[in-house]
Amino acid sequence: MDINSPLPPTRLDLIRSAVKLNPGDREGAEADRAALLAEVDRLNALINTPHTREFLEAVKLEMPHQRERWGAAHDAGKTPADWFWLVGYLAGKALHQSHGGDPEKAKHHIITTASALGNWFLAVTGESTSMRPGSETPAGEPE
Repeated sequence: MDINSPLPPTRLDLIRSAVKLNPGDREGAEADRAALLAEVDRLNALINTPHTREFLEAVKLEMPHQRERWGAAHDAGKTPADWFWLVGYLAGKALHQSHGGDPEKAKHHIITTASALGNWFLAVTGESTSMRPGSETPAGEPE
């Protein structure tokens, strides 16, 4: 799964048809709407669930989750030092859980660390600058 690849055509068609609901085809529109909502739920479950089993796949899923959760369009960007401290902080959490803590949490923190490195790479290459380390925790989110 390439994190930057577009949705497969069948999913794009589903989204397009749901967006252009035909008021005259009430049954079809309801079916399209239900299918679209199911797809949104599926994607949210993939992106917003901690993954600890398959490392590379988990990193690919965690990267867009981090960009969505920690994105800061209002911010002009951060320095490489901000990225360094974020990676160190996350790696420290993995270290702490690895020494007598929760092994599943340790694996998750390793994945979040690798994902932060992936997002740093995207920022350096200019592919995505939507994640800004050092931003405040979004309102209503646990720290």
